Amino acid sequence: MACASTAIDLVIGRIIDPLAAAHPNTPVATALRVALARGAWAIPVIHNGTQVGSVDVATLESLAEEHGALLVGEVLEGPLPEVDERAPALEVADLLERHPAVVVTRAGFALGLLTAEDLLREHP
Repeated sequence: MACASTAIDLVIGRIIDPLAAAHPNTPVATALRVALARGAWAIPVIHNGTQVGSVDVATLESLAEEHGALLVGEVLEGPLPEVDERAPALEVADLLERHPAVVVTRAGFALGLLTAEDLLREHP
């Protein structure tokens, strides 16, 4: 297997469906279903193709049962780090040492989400 050299090389093959993400106007209960269906620990919150923050599954789970109609934009957390699709894979690896996930972008628009698990799959 060839070694991935850029962020997009790592994302290719993992973008089967659109990016697992939520819009600020997405109800918390819906965002939780999206995250769980994808096996994500957190999802970026995207508005007009750009990440405006993130929300983690623990937060969604704690709110969904009693406040499922609450909107993601009301519980928004800080954004996940972003890298351009042409960023070296080593830069992605460096970010993943400090953050649980990285959003890969093209011209500022979110393409995919990478985790340390993705890197481990690429380089067992």
